[in-house]
Amino acid sequence: MPASLRRCASGLAFGLTACALPVSAATASPNPDAFDLAAAFAPAPVPGGAIVTGVFTEASSPTQLGTFTDGALTVGFADGIVLSTGDVGALGGASPLSVGFAGTPSSDTEALLAQIPGLGSVYADPVRLSLAVQPDLPNNYVNFSFGYQTSEISPADRFGLFVNGQYRGLLAGQPVDQAHPWLAAAVPDIGYTQALYGGGNPLNPPAFVLSVAVPSPGASFTLDLVLADVFGDGIDTAVFLGNFTASARPMGYLAIPESRAWPLVASGGVAAFAWWHRRRRQA
Repeated sequence: MPASLRRCASGLAFGLTACALPVSAATASPNPDAFDLAAAFAPAPVPGGAIVTGVFTEASSPTQLGTFTDGALTVGFADGIVLSTGDVGALGGASPLSVGFAGTPSSDTEALLAQIPGLGSVYADPVRLSLAVQPDLPNNYVNFSFGYQTSEISPADRFGLFVNGQYRGLLAGQPVDQAHPWLAAAVPDIGYTQALYGGGNPLNPPAFVLSVAVPSPGASFTLDLVLADVFGDGIDTAVFLGNFTASARPMGYLAIPESRAWPLVASGGVAAFAWWHRRRRQA
């Protein structure tokens, strides 16, 4: 389905007919500049109390990183940054998006990818964002809006979140990949056939808040987000990030190496309701 269209429910028993209404699709612009990406993801000062003191990026192609706007309905939040195993400028094109660069990771990035559960150890088209974060003393967590969309049908792309080089990427006890139980059909389709929905409920937005425990309140730490192809450089996956904050308590689902997840609370829950309400009014 074209990115500019969304599905409507159909049910002859209620006198409804199938329909497709235009919506505003997200648009993305490639931008490999590390400082621009950090500013779009975690603008200074970080709400709640933290600063980003350093930033580093790695990619096989400069088109694998960028910023996006107008994402409220199609990404799940309005604007932020996007990392992709393909070309972020193709966002909104016909699915499945598939661009390969035949790139390989650095030894440091490969060591991170090797920590992620899953089969395969030959990685292609890696993309990495690394932030040095200094949280204020009262804050035990950092939080951010997170969206994951893919056209892969098997766990052939690898995503990981790391704190000080240690994997913290389990969500509801599972690594974030094409086998995650929260994955469902992406509606509307902006180039990816599946999206990750909070709690596995496709009535929720295709994005939600992730919370990450800081190693020590007040102490600087490194937060890495890494995405790569495994078993080839074909069908693409994208990760959407934004609204970076710090807090004393978690604001969303915890991303940790344990089999548990937290419900969305506070701003995450409000954002989820607002997105659902807009979607219902336009149906």
